[in-house]
Amino acid sequence: MGDTVFIGSCGGTFYALEKASGLARWQYDIRQDGRQTSFHGDPLVDGSRILVATDHSCTNDGIGHVYAFSVKTGAIEWKLPSEVGLSTNIVRVGSSGWVGRIDGGWARFELATGRSQGSVALNKANIPCELPKWIVASGRQLFTVGRDNAVYSISQSGKIRWRHELPAPASTPPVIFGHDILVGSDDQRLYRLSGRKGVLSVYSELTGVPIGRPLVIGDTVYLFLSRADGSGAIAAVRAGKPLWIVPLSSKPSSEQPYVRNTTVLAGMCDGTLIAVHATDGEPAWTLSLDGCIRSIGGDGVALFVGAEQGTVYALEP
Repeated sequence: MGDTVFIGSCGGTFYALEKASGLARWQYDIRQDGRQTSFHGDPLVDGSRILVATDHSCTNDGIGHVYAFSVKTGAIEWKLPSEVGLSTNIVRVGSSGWVGRIDGGWARFELATGRSQGSVALNKANIPCELPKWIVASGRQLFTVGRDNAVYSISQSGKIRWRHELPAPASTPPVIFGHDILVGSDDQRLYRLSGRKGVLSVYSELTGVPIGRPLVIGDTVYLFLSRADGSGAIAAVRAGKPLWIVPLSSKPSSEQPYVRNTTVLAGMCDGTLIAVHATDGEPAWTLSLDGCIRSIGGDGVALFVGAEQGTVYALEP
């Protein structure tokens, strides 16, 4: 954002870094506010503020917050405490923000003040804890996947509009696709659900289980695949048919394909950054870095890569 890169570390610190030098403009250690150490979702920029959610993964006594930091100074404009971790990205629906809870519910709050506006909870089930899938918003509704593996549409006021179960467990969060949404599943398919009523259809048959977060650009869907033998792939799908599938020796460790100019990027846990051509999947280049790559971002000029071990790389064009 502007001349600043924002990133959260699993050590419990949220950083604002100068793009040019990587030096910290400001930072905040969330551990001073209780048992929380992690950031598992993208922040939301709201004017002069940046909002981020926190958790302590699946620990029983972990807590969470939503923080609203001043982009320039790091001053806390407000913070919303939670008795459980808040473990997804934050999305805007009208004047409200939404975030996924570690217990499987979704919390709603006023963006301007951080005032809680309640939550939507599912019936508690004896399901092992897992990080909730990211959420998306379109118009005045929220789309999400529950711990019961059903896909939900939730209204701006917090009412469940529709709920539909997939033929197999969901393997990805939903992604907006025109007026509809797409969700990957364990049966190696991408399913399409209409935004209005949730009418279900098969969008694409694939050669592996979709993982991470699919990326939609125009009429093309880019996604990662995981295969039973431990290998992986990068795929591009258009009009329900794979355009190309690039096999990989293992599944990508970055959360989402990143499209940069005419290439699609994937990060691997051995530190390899892979780029293939978006048109045909042919190799473009590779780069070896230190650390398991978790995040890839950019500003149209520089490319930024975050590794699990705590290193952030700024790569020249």
